[in-house]
Amino acid sequence: WQSLYQLGARKIVFHGLGPLGCIPSQRVKSKRGQCLKRVNEWILQFNSNVQKLINTLNHRLPNAKFIFADTYPLVLDLINNPSTYGNLASLSSTLY
Repeated sequence: WQSLYQLGARKIVFHGLGPLGCIPSQRVKSKRGQCLKRVNEWILQFNSNVQKLINTLNHRLPNAKFIFADTYPLVLDLINNPSTYGNLASLSSTLY
């Protein structure tokens, strides 16, 4: 952060981590193929700590505008409620 700031960066968006406990390599570790709650709890803690760090940096560095983009709840909702977002399979096939 400090290095980027010293190079002149004043506006930076940091995207938090999504629910990594729901990626396939983690789901196979559960008996029912569900998201691993413990992994997702670690991710939520990590994201929370990053948000605190960003707030601290915004106060310490003049004219800095660092923003935390919390994608976790959006991605988790997409995983838990895919039909809400339409037919994503047909959408992805049209993009490729």
